[in-house]
Amino acid sequence: MHILRCRVSQRKTSFVFILAKTEIIGLSKEIAIKAGETKMLMRINHPNFGLADAIIYKIAKSKNAPVLTGDKHFKGEENVIYIKG
Repeated sequence: MHILRCRVSQRKTSFVFILAKTEIIGLSKEIAIKAGETKMLMRINHPNFGLADAIIYKIAKSKNAPVLTGDKHFKGEENVIYIKG
């Protein structure tokens, strides 16, 4: 029972830490429209490029933050740090 309480406590501590270091960003209509356009353009060269990827990319761009990824369809794109897996 003690071990279970310790694990629950560790999870709560981790969750609090993540919330303290995280910014939750809403999806605005403007970003949604830009993401849809990005998805259409990216699908020309990357048929599997998804809407979620486009949303992440456009939100990061709006925050002047890079996208850190190992997804091949992001390789070579502006504002992307590509990690070779």
